[in-house]
Amino acid sequence: MFRIALSILTLSLSSGAFAADTDRDKTPRPPTLVVDVDVPALMADVDKAPPPPRLVRADRRPSALAPLYVSLAGLQVFDAFSTVRGVRAGAFESNDLLRGATDHPTLMYGIKAAAAVAPMVVAERLWRSHHRTGAILTIVLANSMVAVVAANNARVLSNLR
Repeated sequence: MFRIALSILTLSLSSGAFAADTDRDKTPRPPTLVVDVDVPALMADVDKAPPPPRLVRADRRPSALAPLYVSLAGLQVFDAFSTVRGVRAGAFESNDLLRGATDHPTLMYGIKAAAAVAPMVVAERLWRSHHRTGAILTIVLANSMVAVVAANNARVLSNLR
């Protein structure tokens, strides 16, 4: 009974949302593959083998995303490494949430891996929903924040020596 009521509620809400949506250009569309076949060339000479169809990708990923992903991952690895090394050399972690993880390097690397993957997931979802600028800005912002933290860690490590 609950499933039926939930289904009816979902259908009624979604039909209202579709009825209110008059501008179809703003709805997100999944990427599509377009097959480009020259039909007149196929019909001109039936005895010859048809040329292979060309697959053309309709939506292309912004070329800036991949290098930004790599730099974010590298900055997070350096941040984890320098934090663990600094704490072992006598420095302290200023982030209260990570203070307990500094004694456990595996936990620290796991947290930093999750902190690297989370903005990447957000950027991928933004890119797929046709917010390419937002996707790039998300990763640039994440890179900038981690770069500031990594630079501070490098400064602290150099003062400890």
